[in-house]
Amino acid sequence: MTWYELTIETDHKSENLLTEVLWGLESAGVSIRDEQDYIDWSDDGFGSVKNDQPNPGDYEKNPVVLGYFSDEKDINEIIAAVKTYQTNYNEGLSEDQQIVIHDIQYGKLEENDWETAWQAYYEPIHISRFMDIVPIWEKDTIEQDPSKATIFLDPGMAFGTGSHETTKLALQLLEIGLDGGESVIDVGTGSGVLAIAAKKLGASSVRAYDYDESILSITEQNFALNDLAGEIEVSQNNILNDIHTQVDVITANILFDILTPLVPQAYENLKDKGILVLSGIFHDKKDEMVALLEANDFEVEVINNMGEWFGILARKGRE
Repeated sequence: MTWYELTIETDHKSENLLTEVLWGLESAGVSIRDEQDYIDWSDDGFGSVKNDQPNPGDYEKNPVVLGYFSDEKDINEIIAAVKTYQTNYNEGLSEDQQIVIHDIQYGKLEENDWETAWQAYYEPIHISRFMDIVPIWEKDTIEQDPSKATIFLDPGMAFGTGSHETTKLALQLLEIGLDGGESVIDVGTGSGVLAIAAKKLGASSVRAYDYDESILSITEQNFALNDLAGEIEVSQNNILNDIHTQVDVITANILFDILTPLVPQAYENLKDKGILVLSGIFHDKKDEMVALLEANDFEVEVINNMGEWFGILARKGRE
């Protein structure tokens, strides 16, 4: 299979929105290359990113958003879809609010380039005082803290490595919502990181669903890396369509347009006072999501954000 790297040169205000656009176009991975991230970065002591500082000339003048697509998709159609989204989004907006694309192009990746791309940048990630995510290739080189839930991942091409703000938000809210002994459903499981976290945080049972059946082998591999093979039920399903059960917690880290129909489905599948953890909400959709939750008889208890992304913890049944 041939892989293409799509490169979009943009500006600081547009980079996060363009990552959301690429995820919506089913990019197998999305990253941002922005020198300002290094300028603004203050080391938290947990090794969340590489410590090496870029050399002059390593970064483009403007931020760059990178997406990855296989040859099963027409890369020129992807580019056209990005440009169409830009045109529609910008209509009627003042210039300072518009999505900016200085340049957009693509190049072919060698197979070994794709396979090692994650390992070049993905290191242990500190989620909270009680949770870390560690790439499997570093499992034998770190000393595990028994007081923490350490999650091992081989991210492959499944979304949810822990490095993206939306995944961090979901994990932190899941930690807030779980006391131990709960039944959990993870919708849009991707890498399986939220399902793994739920189990390591004490959930009694976890079921994981994803619309993309092709990535479930990666999901199951990550379960096995955490000694959870056979302990988490995983299957293909479109959000919670045709699922009728009663659980304590439902979590989903997916795009806003997919979260919207999930909200009433989650209400049906939660026990009284059950918890819904949502992430993947861009800042311009936060108020709309809060209103949707309240309209569906949820009490919004916690709203957290990282940059322009928001996560919400809500409880079934309003006071």
